[in-house]
Amino acid sequence: MAYVGRNALVLTSVAALALSLSLFASPPADAYALTGCKFNGTDPVVTYVFTGLVSTSRRSATLDGAAAWNATTVPSTFRAWRSGDPLRLTVDEASYTDTFEARIVGTCPTGVWVGNAVQMDWNTPSSGGLGGNAYALEGIAVHELGHALGLGHTTGTTCSGTASVMRNGMPFWSCGWGTWPFYDDRQGVRAIY
Repeated sequence: MAYVGRNALVLTSVAALALSLSLFASPPADAYALTGCKFNGTDPVVTYVFTGLVSTSRRSATLDGAAAWNATTVPSTFRAWRSGDPLRLTVDEASYTDTFEARIVGTCPTGVWVGNAVQMDWNTPSSGGLGGNAYALEGIAVHELGHALGLGHTTGTTCSGTASVMRNGMPFWSCGWGTWPFYDDRQGVRAIY
């Protein structure tokens, strides 16, 4: 009889521990969307190179955006291309008639970027009038690098629990300057790789 009582106590303790852990566990991400395009592998090293046309402000923003992703624990790393490395990301800048600030250009009919590489195009002069606003440009870089990793645009997200730097447009800025990528962005990359 004492043995049954002890098992019941152990089971009750285990159930209480499981409940308390579930209360403190992070909620599942719900703001990210996947594009279906990604780099090959489970922990890709995304090497990048700048063309000679990239301005100092866009170059700095791209470096800061890559550093923001690298400061997280997602399965990917951005780093400068070195001789002998496969090139994954070419960063360019030009004047386009379209209204985008920056974009990722690539195709992936099989779910992996063709050639396992993409291009990031900065559009200048900036259609949104950002000019040299370093924080705004960094947010755009984090957003575009998220696309390169395979994240799509999100809609309807707010800053209360579902903030996402992948939100289409610029409303994510009100969620906190420089705190991107947000939880859902990171969860999205973890889901991809």
